[in-house]
Amino acid sequence: MKKFLYAALVLSILVGCTKGKNDSTRNVASVSFTENYLPPSFEETARVEKMKTAFPVIDKIFKDRFEKNHFPGLAFGIVVDGQLVYSNAFGV
Repeated sequence: MKKFLYAALVLSILVGCTKGKNDSTRNVASVSFTENYLPPSFEETARVEKMKTAFPVIDKIFKDRFEKNHFPGLAFGIVVDGQLVYSNAFGV
């Protein structure tokens, strides 16, 4: 019975991994974008300086999660306008 189950498992894995005839003609959902889309713009020029006051709170949130879940290591970063403005890591 074990040999039969083992053979059935191996056969199902092999069949599942083979490429079917219609794999190259799958329908892929298309995404349409509107021409009226405008990227976000912010009038506030001192946004990063205001965010800096929140960095200690963010550190505490991540450190608490790190310690509670016994992660071996944790790294994070905050990106604003395509630039890394803050990063930190805990553990190894």
